[in-house]
Amino acid sequence: MQSTLPERISKTYPICLQFLNEEPGELETEVFTQLDSFEDFPEILALLIEKHDLPLFLPELARLEFALHQVRASDVEIPQEVLACTLNPTLQIIQLGWRHLAGLAANGSASADEVRPEQAPEVVLIWRKGGSDEVLRKVADDEDLLILKMVMENLEPEIVAEAGNLPVGAVDLALNRAVERGLILSPSSLLRRDESFFGDDCRADRDTFTTVEAFSLQWHLTQACDLHCRHCYDRSSRETLTLDKALMVLDDLRSFCRARHVKGHV
Repeated sequence: MQSTLPERISKTYPICLQFLNEEPGELETEVFTQLDSFEDFPEILALLIEKHDLPLFLPELARLEFALHQVRASDVEIPQEVLACTLNPTLQIIQLGWRHLAGLAANGSASADEVRPEQAPEVVLIWRKGGSDEVLRKVADDEDLLILKMVMENLEPEIVAEAGNLPVGAVDLALNRAVERGLILSPSSLLRRDESFFGDDCRADRDTFTTVEAFSLQWHLTQACDLHCRHCYDRSSRETLTLDKALMVLDDLRSFCRARHVKGHV
């Protein structure tokens, strides 16, 4: 059975409705009868702000609640595999004119004393993470916006790092954090064991032992050790690397890991 307009309003904008203190009959007259669609609710609230002395942030809160509803109701599928880093297709980026509205919506109550909206710009991110129906929300910080811009414009981390006077490793880590949150989708690791590694009678969870998400480099920085441990397996004589060559090792490690879509550990 299709929901009535008041039912859809109640389901989509529960926090906003808590701020409307009019009697139900007056509310229906003043709001519901002016609506052609439940999507128009934020605009109608904006028209009634002054007349009914409503909180000034209410239309923006309604926009946020509508965005939450859209992501929650969306049937967009999140792909399990991608060829390159890409935005989560469920992601909505909402530019609001009031701060702390995401916290107000998260609390589920209009009477939360600890959440006090302030009139100032704020960007809120709303998305679903792969494998979950939970709708996530986050106030975007500078790191989020930088990574989203990088992925949307297909910018290489090296270019972003140079433009922001940042170590490229800091950009890599920021990208990893966005992937872990589910904001960005990343290709799967290409470091995989061949199926021939497992015998026909192997009962192990092959996915667990087939793919790794990180590559570790054990780097012997110097041979100048005089301890002569009995268990030491490498007493060969080597020249100490120059700083330039040592940095080349790290650059090679990063290139190797990026090409295989894994993290690097040293």
